Amino acid sequence: MIYLEEFSFPSFQFENDYLADAFDYYRNAFLGSYRTDYYMGMVYPFNVLGDAELVQLVFKPITIFYGSNGAGKSTAINVIAEKLGVTRTTPYNSSSWMNRYVDACSCKLNPELETRMNRITNVLTSDDVFNMMLDARKNDEMQQLKSQALRKEFFGIKYGKTPKRSINLETREGIEELRELNATKKKTTNRFLTDILGKINRGYSNGENGLMYLTEKLQEGGLYLLDEPENSLSAEYQANLAKLVQFSSERCNAQFIIATHSPFLLSLPNASIIDLDSSPAVHADWWQLDNMKLYYNLFKSFQTEFEQGE
Repeated sequence: MIYLEEFSFPSFQFENDYLADAFDYYRNAFLGSYRTDYYMGMVYPFNVLGDAELVQLVFKPITIFYGSNGAGKSTAINVIAEKLGVTRTTPYNSSSWMNRYVDACSCKLNPELETRMNRITNVLTSDDVFNMMLDARKNDEMQQLKSQALRKEFFGIKYGKTPKRSINLETREGIEELRELNATKKKTTNRFLTDILGKINRGYSNGENGLMYLTEKLQEGGLYLLDEPENSLSAEYQANLAKLVQFSSERCNAQFIIATHSPFLLSLPNASIIDLDSSPAVHADWWQLDNMKLYYNLFKSFQTEFEQGE
């Protein structure tokens, strides 16, 4: 399913002309007090994607922005999300110039779905995954602290190590308290903790939590903008994420626009890769990318060791 059919970023010439006019205005309005070279660095997302000449991009079910650090992968995701008016949960790189830049962009949506694009479009970034990991870690730590306190209370009750206090058996409350104490003494430690805390699951690793989070988010059809979702995922989990993206695209009517370095995502069959390291940007096969050649040369240099280890 294709939800976002085409997208055009401002051309290099437009960026230069727009910024030149803008800084002429500032120099005149503020009597030259603005340093043009200084403020040129504060106009994000201008001056990031201009060289790429991303004019009239045609999207596939899976489209990938590839490039080295600073090439503009995340910027492309941010701008598309802003143009579509997508609500996001974590802060992202922006500036007071973002709206001016986004206004100069254009997009073509699937006309049958245009009216509900905001509801079916999701932005998932590495920051979203990291925040989820932190929350999961905090919950695990809180559960451990509660468990430790309850264990101490349980052993005190079971083995009489807590200070004895009198129970008034003349009252209903006293009788109930005595019943609870006797019942507690008959329980195992795990049963006591489970009755209070519920089922205690083992703590998951960051990678496991990250993959589970992404799996939950990718359960339905829609447009997904993924900004380096592989961060903190091991090779195994990156491979599983790639399978999930492929399955969601083929079976669940999902469309993906992904910024990534991951060889597992880049090598997805039928993925359309836009190489932002080229100027202008070009469509490339994954094995033509510089980073992939580095991986290949690394493994090839240790080919003997790999073969001996089989």
